[in-house]
Amino acid sequence: MNRRILFVTRHCYLDDSNGAAVSSREVINLLTGQGFNVEVLSSTMLDLAIEIDPISWLAGRGWNVEAMADQFSWALDARGIHYGVVPK
Repeated sequence: MNRRILFVTRHCYLDDSNGAAVSSREVINLLTGQGFNVEVLSSTMLDLAIEIDPISWLAGRGWNVEAMADQFSWALDARGIHYGVVPK
């Protein structure tokens, strides 16, 4: 039995200033320890009160980040996950 989970959030999954993100990472670590295959799709929206460049912020924490040169992004709706959606 292949147990898979896709965790999708509009907030940054790696944001240490966001209590929900920290808790989510703990739960996902527990699930992977129980044999679940977990993938995470999140934005770079931080919970900080100051404006930060997300690429620099993530790279400064050791994450390999690639900036996309186009204006497209991912979107999630009832039909699934779509690439190529122009942000509104």
